Amino acid sequence: MGDANEPSVQLVAPGIHFVETPLVNWTVLSGDGTLTLIDAGYPGDVDRVARVLDGIGGELTTILVTHAHADHIGAIRGLRERMPAIVVLASSEELPNVRREVTHQVGPRELLPNLWRPSVLAWTARVIAAGGLADVAVPDPGVVETNRPQRFSGHEVVPIAAPGHTPGHLVFWLPDHRVLVSGDAIVTGHPTSSLQGPHVLDRMFNYDHELTRASAREVLSGPVEVILPGHGPMMRAAQPTGDTAS
Repeated sequence: MGDANEPSVQLVAPGIHFVETPLVNWTVLSGDGTLTLIDAGYPGDVDRVARVLDGIGGELTTILVTHAHADHIGAIRGLRERMPAIVVLASSEELPNVRREVTHQVGPRELLPNLWRPSVLAWTARVIAAGGLADVAVPDPGVVETNRPQRFSGHEVVPIAAPGHTPGHLVFWLPDHRVLVSGDAIVTGHPTSSLQGPHVLDRMFNYDHELTRASAREVLSGPVEVILPGHGPMMRAAQPTGDTAS
């Protein structure tokens, strides 16, 4: 019997690999002999991320960060211990969170009133086991310019500001295939919720819930055909869309 925690890797389009796990997802771009990782899972995901990268093949040169929560940057330090030359890029607004000069992330104050919910209690235990309380600070991130097409591992990528979940949250638009890597600006599922289809996370997870909703509506107003979320399965636009104002 296979390990239920092992990542599921889907080839979405040439050189675009969506990696789904029960707790969090990431995306790998491959081309020109290099790899670009968009988000990096929990600290406990380091070996899983490394195995996925080895399976795809190529040199990991860049990690693009949608936002600096522990489940999206947690494996970066472990990966850089193995590959010190990796460049980490985030929005300028998110850098203090990446460096952990500030921490915009759900904490005890938000969780305690919700721990009576079995799904939240179970999720919290799994997060702790995955290293969610570890120090995940990245001391030297660089800035990726928003709203300007750039090339990473042979792909045109446009970083777009989608604040709300965190102040500097980014989504990454791949126009050649109309693919949106949405991080937590838009998800299609989460262990704490029964919601399915594109929606925003529960307000306890969001720095500014109303801004999160507005960003989700704005992003989904474009010509998106495929959503690669930070949580939940890949979704094509032909599938029903959930309530982004939830």
